[in-house]
Amino acid sequence: DGRSDVAGGRSVLSKVSSKNAHGSKCFRSLCFSADGGALLAGGNSKFVCLYSVDERTLLRKYVLSNNAALDGVRMHLNSSHLTDAGPTQDLLLDADDDEAGGASAATPRSLARRSERVTRLAVRCACVRFAPDGRSWAAASTEGLLLFSLDEALNFDPTGLELETTPAAVVEAAQSGDFGRALPMALCLNEPGLLRGCWQLVPPEHIPIVAQQVPAPYLERLLRFLGGELER
Repeated sequence: DGRSDVAGGRSVLSKVSSKNAHGSKCFRSLCFSADGGALLAGGNSKFVCLYSVDERTLLRKYVLSNNAALDGVRMHLNSSHLTDAGPTQDLLLDADDDEAGGASAATPRSLARRSERVTRLAVRCACVRFAPDGRSWAAASTEGLLLFSLDEALNFDPTGLELETTPAAVVEAAQSGDFGRALPMALCLNEPGLLRGCWQLVPPEHIPIVAQQVPAPYLERLLRFLGGELER
């Protein structure tokens, strides 16, 4: 029974007590690790739960977001701000408020947007997936793609990433001698094994030319990697 595990976070539209609020929380995406020893579960909650299959116990709960602007993030609500028409912060002013002086305080842009529907995004997890090696996993949430990894040195950087930037493309470019293209792609993927195999193939006489083709944002990462290789 994972209802108590997935519970957490109150909706501003909720009219039930916190003890009964878990009724709207549920898992919608499950994923087992490659060895079948761990289970990831995420859904209509701000938490993603990691379970041990053998022990049938909860190992850890991961928080997807602490952004209070999203519905379902706050753990405690002030019921005095909830009216029959909804939360007071989401209500639009009416004509009576304008006559009472509300119009003078409102900006022209806010007046023009009174006819628009006020909506609030809710924190959700649409999908969770384990990596093949089981050392990292990803979650598709309301705020985008979130990556969690046990390897501190492995940092995924989507900047400059294209559909053609793959490990197979890096190996193909390195084997064909196009090191000026292979090394930046390896730095973008930031996989130590792939990066090590790429720079070791660069001939000494080609180092000045290849170094000039490395983008400036990747220079620090390259120097840090080379420093670690010299210490080995």
